[in-house]
Amino acid sequence: MDSHRFWNMTETTSAVSSIAQSSRGQLLRPRHSRHPPTRHSWSRARVQCASSIRCTMNNSVALETGSSIGTVTPVRPPQSGRSSLRPIPAVIRHGPASPGRSLRGWGDSGKPPSTADHEPYSMRSIARDQVEVMRSLGHERFRLVGHDRGARCAYRLALDEPDVVTRLAVMDVVPIGDVYDRADRTFSLSYWVWSFLAAPAPVPERFIAAAPTVLVDFMLDTWPEVKDAFPPEVRAAYVKQFSDPATVHAICEEFRAAATLDYQQDEADRGNRRITCPVLFLWSRHGQVAKLYDDPLAIWREWADDVRGEPVPVGHFIPEEAPDETSRQLLAFLS
Repeated sequence: MDSHRFWNMTETTSAVSSIAQSSRGQLLRPRHSRHPPTRHSWSRARVQCASSIRCTMNNSVALETGSSIGTVTPVRPPQSGRSSLRPIPAVIRHGPASPGRSLRGWGDSGKPPSTADHEPYSMRSIARDQVEVMRSLGHERFRLVGHDRGARCAYRLALDEPDVVTRLAVMDVVPIGDVYDRADRTFSLSYWVWSFLAAPAPVPERFIAAAPTVLVDFMLDTWPEVKDAFPPEVRAAYVKQFSDPATVHAICEEFRAAATLDYQQDEADRGNRRITCPVLFLWSRHGQVAKLYDDPLAIWREWADDVRGEPVPVGHFIPEEAPDETSRQLLAFLS
C-alpha cells in the first residue's frame, strides 16, 4: 500500500495567484502560526477552505500553501485530503509557490465511476489529472515530490511526460513492476493490504465498512517507528475517510489497477523508457522497503539516469515522523 502524498513545486512563483483566478469555489490555505513547527503541527495543519479545478474526469482539489510545497491527499490508506495537509516548514520559508491537491478518489477530489479494467484509477490516469491541473494554472513544467501512492503517481507522470517534470523526489516505494516481480512469501505477509484491497468488489469494501477503525489503527500503529506521529484528531479524520463508501471503493479500485494496468505499463516501459530528470529517493530504514530489498536505491537506478538518496531512520511515514530531515533533503534537492 502506498501512502499518501504528492507535492508539486512549480518552476515559477505565480501558482498561488493562478489558483485564486482559475479555480472554482474557495481557496484552501493553511493558517499561519507564530509558533515554530513541530512534528505534530504537520498532522494538525488547519485549513480554511477548498477549491475545485475540473479535469477531464475528475475535480481535483487545489491547495494553496503560502510559498511552499503542499501535500496532496495521501494516497494510501489511511490518509485523507485535508487532514494530510502538512507543509514542510523549511521549504515553506525558502521555496517558490506551489499548489498541492488531493489525488483522484481521495479527500474532496472527484471519484469518477470506474470501469471493468479499472482504468480511471490507474496511475497513468491519475497522473494525467496532475498535468491538467498544473496547465490550468499556467505551469507547463514543474518539480514533483511524492510519498507512497503519491510517489507512484509522480514516477508514472515522469515516465509519461518527460518534458514536464524537471525534478522528482519519491519516498518509500519502488516501482510497481518491481514490487510484483520481486514478491515472495515475506511480501505476501507484510504487504497483505495490497492483495486485500485489490480483491474483487465488493469484498474489501464490505469488510472495511464493517470496521473502518480496525484498519486505520492497524496502519497507524504498526507502520510508523515514531509511535506518536498521529494525534487522536488526525486518526479520527482518517477513520472518517474510511467510513465513506465512495472513498473506500476508489481506494480499492486504485489497488486493482495497480495489480493490472499499472504493472503492465511498468513492464512495457522497462528497458524502453527511463526517467530523464534528476531523482531523489528516500526510504524508511525501519520500514518494509528496507526489509524487502537489499539495495532499493539500485532498483531506482534501473529506471533513471541520475538518482541519489539514502534511508531515513524512521518508519513508513517519513514526512510525519521526520519532518526536519525531510525538509533538509528536499531543500537540498529542489533548490
